[in-house]
Amino acid sequence: GIEFSHVTSLKLRSNNLDRNINLSAFKNVLDLDLWDNKIEGSIHQLSAMQHLTHLNLDYNPSPINPGERLVSNTLQVLSLNNCAIADAPDFSGLPNLRRLEMTYTNLARWPASLDQLRLLERVDLRYNALSELPDALIAPAFEHLANTRLSNIVNVDGNPFSLITLERASLYRLRLLASGLSLFNPE
Repeated sequence: GIEFSHVTSLKLRSNNLDRNINLSAFKNVLDLDLWDNKIEGSIHQLSAMQHLTHLNLDYNPSPINPGERLVSNTLQVLSLNNCAIADAPDFSGLPNLRRLEMTYTNLARWPASLDQLRLLERVDLRYNALSELPDALIAPAFEHLANTRLSNIVNVDGNPFSLITLERASLYRLRLLASGLSLFNPE
């Protein structure tokens, strides 16, 4: 078959592509943009793209299976905005992930594996269906109070949080202030 090993950036926006897209000839792609296609379920050839650092799946119906474990040692940026992902995948297989974007996905539960990703710099979970946040984020034990790394990189604006979650978040801010610490709001 034809080889496209020289291609490092591939934009296939709004092409009505589905999960059966054949990407096997593009093994050296670093940046893959599949914005606004018809992808439902996992794209199997993504695991063969061993250099992939940026993946944009925005505006696809459901490009990841619920609870699926995503695996890539190179992926740094994953964008899943405006996709139907009520149940987050397992991100623990993405050790080099730096940015995760999941706005308007209808995400109902906090992605449990995020706290394992030490290189994360930004997590955008705005405008979803989150009603609760994990203790590690808004109610850490006293000995972990100074470690606000995850709290500082997450944006959860526009979610319908429960009154209890809002009260806990407010108490967390007060605990930080009383300890001389603070949070900054990521962009």
